[in-house]
Amino acid sequence: LTDKLTFTSGLRLEQRNANYQNSNVSDATLFAKDLTDNMVGGKLVLAYQQNEDSLWYAQIDRGYKAGGANTDGTLPTELRTFAPEYVWNYELGYKVSLLNNQAYLRTAIFYMDRKDVQVQSSKTIVHADGSSEFTIFLDNAASGTNQGIEVEGGWQINNLVEAYGSI
Repeated sequence: LTDKLTFTSGLRLEQRNANYQNSNVSDATLFAKDLTDNMVGGKLVLAYQQNEDSLWYAQIDRGYKAGGANTDGTLPTELRTFAPEYVWNYELGYKVSLLNNQAYLRTAIFYMDRKDVQVQSSKTIVHADGSSEFTIFLDNAASGTNQGIEVEGGWQINNLVEAYGSI
């Protein structure tokens, strides 16, 4: 946009197709499912290069994780598959190079809004013969959030020694 202000954008379209079949189920029936996920992700980044050593940025990203099928044949049909997860990430950050590029500091504050969160769940399955089984599987929760602050730094002390850390 200017010598100091840049705008970056990206778009990702993905179609994931999977064919799942499992005939190893307790009632000896075949479970087959064709899974198709059409997913859209992308990013918008506005960056301000304050000087040659420091950069401020704001970004919005949309990411996703494909859906799938649980492979445990004893799960009821309605728990066999799970949907894609989507996340909107909002982030503000600052990056600075120090000591003639021998050291750096990067900071960011972020908030993530997640939909159809893929979570590990569990269920006790009671079989027709009265026996039971505890099964762990992936499922979707309605929503979730992540938020936080990241700080990362490093210093190239000499040609052999570098110190770095993050929190």
